[in-house]
Amino acid sequence: EVQIRSAREYQYFQSDSARVWFLKLIDAPEPYRTQAYTGLVQLSSSIGKYGEGFSIVPNVTSTPDSLSVDWLEAVWRLYTEAHATCRIPSFADYLQSKVQFYYDSLLNEMERQAPYNNHIRLRRNFLRASDANDLEGALANNDSIMALFPIWSHRYAIEAYSRSTLYERMGRQRE
Repeated sequence: EVQIRSAREYQYFQSDSARVWFLKLIDAPEPYRTQAYTGLVQLSSSIGKYGEGFSIVPNVTSTPDSLSVDWLEAVWRLYTEAHATCRIPSFADYLQSKVQFYYDSLLNEMERQAPYNNHIRLRRNFLRASDANDLEGALANNDSIMALFPIWSHRYAIEAYSRSTLYERMGRQRE
């Protein structure tokens, strides 16, 4: 538990240190193993080392229920980020198919877990409203999600970023 917390503390500030901590845990028992792999995929995505992230994905063949949404979201974001920067049309098509596959898988898993988990239910509702271009509904869900996390936490920052993209889509960049 201490190793996971240490890796998470380093994750967005000193990626090399976070990577060392996560790598120490890839042979650990569950749930630490899945947390380590999830952290490595998130790290690969955030620093643009998509190839490393892609090489990790096949190593995870099952996840504990409590971590499956986090894992699927990390992989979906990895493929989304790689697709956004890809300039090779055929590879971009491949990446887009993976983006859609993992997004659908994420929504299905969120649907399965939504009755039992408020945060997952709100995230699912946020994604659905955003997909349906119901930006006001997405903002309302985002408000509820942001209220769940401390203001200076990393999760709050992720939700604030999601909010900023909604404002941008609404043409309200200054809010």
